[in-house]
Amino acid sequence: MLVLPAPSGAPPSEAPQPGPRLYHSPAIPEFQDLKVRVEQTWVPEMQRLLDNRTERLPMLWDCDFLLGPKGESGEDTYVLCEINVSSIAPFPESAPPFIAEAVFRRLHADH
Repeated sequence: MLVLPAPSGAPPSEAPQPGPRLYHSPAIPEFQDLKVRVEQTWVPEMQRLLDNRTERLPMLWDCDFLLGPKGESGEDTYVLCEINVSSIAPFPESAPPFIAEAVFRRLHADH
């Protein structure tokens, strides 16, 4: 099954190509509600359900979301598509020093 199939009766080579991957800064206003939900509700609830402390989470991971149906008052909703813990790159380009600092703190917290 193709994610973006060709028009009916057209050969597969005429399937539309996927658009570019979009990456956004964690400060983008349009996603602050989603960011707050992930950080303050969904991840803590997942940790509670899985009995997994913050110190045991990977240092670098991300979540991909799809838009869900509009909520009762017309707000966007989201559906978790996947959680990635390997083969991901830090973004934005300013992130690596903060990740390095977090790794350093975690390593030294155990001693």
